[in-house]
Amino acid sequence: MKTRKRTKHIILNTALIVITISVSTMCAILIFGLVVAGDRYSDFVETAHIEKRVTPESHTPPPEPLSVSRCMLPGLSRQFDVDLETVQYEDSVFVTVSLHGKSMQQRTDHTIVFNPLDPDARLGVWWYTDPEYGCSDVTSYSTGHNADREKHDNYWGTIVVADLNFDGRDDIAMASDSAVSSGPYYTFLTQTADGKFVTDRFLTEEMRYFPDEIDRSRRRLTTYSPASSVDKLKQVFELDPATDEWKMIVHDLLP
Repeated sequence: MKTRKRTKHIILNTALIVITISVSTMCAILIFGLVVAGDRYSDFVETAHIEKRVTPESHTPPPEPLSVSRCMLPGLSRQFDVDLETVQYEDSVFVTVSLHGKSMQQRTDHTIVFNPLDPDARLGVWWYTDPEYGCSDVTSYSTGHNADREKHDNYWGTIVVADLNFDGRDDIAMASDSAVSSGPYYTFLTQTADGKFVTDRFLTEEMRYFPDEIDRSRRRLTTYSPASSVDKLKQVFELDPATDEWKMIVHDLLP
């Protein structure tokens, strides 16, 4: 009889232990699930918050420009028309040049925006906001517009059109940073076969000045710039016919 009671007591104790372990396990699983879900919910809320911060609706609207000027220049090239737009804000100026092909074979339009926040935008915006310059003072050696002008401190006009790499396609030079008393540097945009325009890094960063002489037969560009109060610097750049790359071949000080 005593043995039977002891066996029953052992069975009851064992069942109680199993139930306790099961309940503890379930509670642990439930708590873990709530923690994970809480973390995921927190992640979702933070992500949603970040996404809300960068939505266009939350952006500050752009300021109103102080002035907007635009001019069409159809007489600078027989291949394309030039459309120049200058938008001036309180602390910056954006210059947009749109080029529209004239022929059916070159109907591709191309737009270049000179953004003052872009470190590669070297454009001297004052050339385009001053009424004395801007659209009023442009030159073309392709059509002859203003081509007989005299150079003054290496200034040939705010926009100059010429075939600068001897491929039969008109290119564009735009007055850029000022070299103090030596006149402006230029940003050179050369035309590709499909009517697009790309910045020629060599001409823009190495030659810099618009050339005094353009020698098509020898594929050379020559510049003269002040080196001192009495001397001037002559530089000659040649486009290698074999590699189609520019190189400097003359760097001389002249009295």
